Amino acid sequence: MDPETVLVTGASGSVGHFMIEGFLSEGYKVVASDLPNSPLPKRKKNLSVRAADLTDPKAPARLVKDVDVVVHTAAIIDIGLPFERLEAVNLTATKALYQAAVKAGVKRFVFFSSGSAYQTHPSQTYTEDMPLTAGNDYEQTKILGEEYLIPESQKDKVDLVIIRPSLIYGPRGKMLGAALACIPPIMKEFLPVVIGLSGGPKSNWVHAEDVARATVHLTRHGKTGQAYNVCDDDAIPFGDILPLAASAYGLRSRINIPYPLGLMTKVGPLLERAGAVFGKVNQVLAGAWERICAKHGLERELVPKVDPEAMAYAYRHTIFVNDKLKATGFTFKYPSIRDGLPPTIKWYQENRWVPRY
Repeated sequence: MDPETVLVTGASGSVGHFMIEGFLSEGYKVVASDLPNSPLPKRKKNLSVRAADLTDPKAPARLVKDVDVVVHTAAIIDIGLPFERLEAVNLTATKALYQAAVKAGVKRFVFFSSGSAYQTHPSQTYTEDMPLTAGNDYEQTKILGEEYLIPESQKDKVDLVIIRPSLIYGPRGKMLGAALACIPPIMKEFLPVVIGLSGGPKSNWVHAEDVARATVHLTRHGKTGQAYNVCDDDAIPFGDILPLAASAYGLRSRINIPYPLGLMTKVGPLLERAGAVFGKVNQVLAGAWERICAKHGLERELVPKVDPEAMAYAYRHTIFVNDKLKATGFTFKYPSIRDGLPPTIKWYQENRWVPRY
């Protein structure tokens, strides 16, 4: 019997890279797809490449030809962008890809949603049965994607599995949590001492490799029509992340400050609406990072950025429950960001994305 063929969109990203290797090791044939000129993997046994822009109306049918499973990770994940910029890729292209998959006879469709779509729920511990409410336009596109796919897949008798990852970090990552890697070098270069925090609201992250491993696992073991939180086991305080990142560089925090949770609880919701303030902060951070890149001869792959849309993580607990995933038999390679962040920083250093000290 021939092995199943799986299409992976967004294949050049951090999760996509690990996913390709994971599916190949499980005996699948893989079709890797991302935008033209993306750093897609080289063709090898059981791996083919189909570069495509998903907003091209002709692309979906070409991508799903002779495919058994679609794993759709491709999306614009800049949470600061307006709905109009996000919708074409995150929603319209998702619908077109699904419709093409149905016509091609695809058996299973795996959709990447977002764990942050729980954030406006009154609870601070999130399970998959909670209602989704968008806190920003990015989350809205993901929720609308789920709302489209669930009834359509039931009607079409297509196996649908939904992945809801928490904050993702790892090699090749450029967005959201990746900006964390820039902060210790900025402090090292421009402050007299490296400052650390401790405590604060808790949240669990997840390494890109574990997201990929969970997706490969759920492609076979996930239940049809079900969503799964993909997050590690360790809900770590927000303030502890900074000294952990500094330690991964071999830097020690000379000053440690208790995280001002009471203050952030009051001002955090106000800061979410202070777009102009964040714009100025991000200009300063970008300028500082450009100087560091020039000094150390770095690749300009990372951009330090603070998004007001991510402020909820700074003033309230955002704890994801992964019991449903683990009940399928999945185990984590990196059960905590304490395990996965040091090798991530090392990868960034080896590829000249961040400096060595």
